[in-house]
Amino acid sequence: MSSDCGGGLDFEASVRRAFARLTTDDLPRAAAARGWPVRTPDEFERLLLDHLHEQSGLPPGAPPSLFDMVLAVELGERLMSGSLCCDRMSRKMRCADRALETLKALLAQPRQ
Repeated sequence: MSSDCGGGLDFEASVRRAFARLTTDDLPRAAAARGWPVRTPDEFERLLLDHLHEQSGLPPGAPPSLFDMVLAVELGERLMSGSLCCDRMSRKMRCADRALETLKALLAQPRQ
């Protein structure tokens, strides 16, 4: 059990684990089962992050922020549930991600 009373370190560690599991295990397994293009974990990470930063983009090799990872995990979950299409994402097409935009705006609000 962590000594962090606020739970911030536990939350960050949980998000990092979820992001790593998503890109190294969950998405590659889903891709193989669904006939999606075969991608490496790094390629899945870049696909998610590029989709999140469609306007500004991230510099190649830039590590994702905690905020990026939270959104990427949500996006990955929606990919695996069939709410989003991996092929459209890889062609940079927007596809039914209004809920993700709402989550992004909510998470971007300053803490009160």
